Amino acid sequence: MLKSLYISFTILFLSTINFSCKTRGCTDDRALNYNVNATENDGNCNFSNLIFYQKNTSYLLDGFTKKVKYVEITVQGVYTGFCNYAYGNYPPTECKGFGTVQYQIINGKKFIWTSKIIFTDGSTRNWQGTGQADPGQDCIIICAEKL
Repeated sequence: MLKSLYISFTILFLSTINFSCKTRGCTDDRALNYNVNATENDGNCNFSNLIFYQKNTSYLLDGFTKKVKYVEITVQGVYTGFCNYAYGNYPPTECKGFGTVQYQIINGKKFIWTSKIIFTDGSTRNWQGTGQADPGQDCIIICAEKL
């Protein structure tokens, strides 16, 4: 009786032990911090960040100087935000900046972005560009206006 109780207790005890070794980390192979050895996703995958900035405050178009009010940004067909600060020839150096638009993209994924320049007189100009998220780049800085 004591021996069968001991065996039952031992089986119960051993059945509660987890013999698998789990390595937590990022399991998404499109992320910057992908861990090939991870077997359990820890929810901390990092992806490339896009930052869009406005370069100029005005343009000479059709013989007239047109002042830029702001620049609307769309990524993959989704409105993302607007730029409202002109950086001139000195773009932001980090993946953030006053008056910029940030967007997170999956690494390796190609993306299409559009910008719509809104001038103070109500007229507009559109521009479109493409790119590809790069696992070697955690920040991709894009000028949103090219006329």
